[in-house]
Amino acid sequence: MGLHSLETDAEFSEARIRQAYLASGERSTTRVRIKNDADATVTIKSKRAELRRLEVEYPISTLDAEALLSLRHSGLIEKTRFNRPLARAYVGSGRVRGQQCRPRHRRDRVAP
Repeated sequence: MGLHSLETDAEFSEARIRQAYLASGERSTTRVRIKNDADATVTIKSKRAELRRLEVEYPISTLDAEALLSLRHSGLIEKTRFNRPLARAYVGSGRVRGQQCRPRHRRDRVAP
């Protein structure tokens, strides 16, 4: 038997994202992100260290996020992220359950 996959009837979803980097140092970066003009977060990520890296994310108000965007040290990044759920994949005679997958189909645009 060959490889077959079945998609669910779930609709594709998309998220409009605006983000900017507030700081980028030798050991970490700090990013602010607004998704669909409704949800905002601040994320701090460590640079790669050995096998893993530290990442923390905190929800903030969109008003605070808009204010933080003005403090960015580089351009504003605007993108659309598309999410596509997969139901199951069949390989040979065995069955492997799929999981939510987020292909990185993006339309990125950097504004000054």
